[in-house]
Amino acid sequence: MKRPVPSRGRDEDGVVTLVESLCAGDPDAWSGFIEKYRRLIYSAIHRTNERFNAGWDETAQEELFEDALFKLLRNNGKALSSWKGECKLETWVYRIVRNICVDRLRKEGRRESPEEPAELARR
Repeated sequence: MKRPVPSRGRDEDGVVTLVESLCAGDPDAWSGFIEKYRRLIYSAIHRTNERFNAGWDETAQEELFEDALFKLLRNNGKALSSWKGECKLETWVYRIVRNICVDRLRKEGRRESPEEPAELARR
């Protein structure tokens, strides 16, 4: 059963329509989503790589990109149907991708937080 995507007012940028199409199983919506959010997803991966000094090469970053797409688009966009419209979809997608990256860091046995003791002392 399709969960309705909450309306965020006007759909000027087509985001609500895109999410509804993904949840309805429209294959054309997949390519539209990838085209629209490819740069954002890679940016989230790259920033996490830099921030945590993860040392991921191109292959690892491509794997993370594929993991993110799989998580977001599997089961006719089931994950996307959980977007409640309380924030921009871009913010929500960025957070999902960042969480995927942090999960990878944990699996690699790396620290979750890149903060140095001096940064913690300033708080």
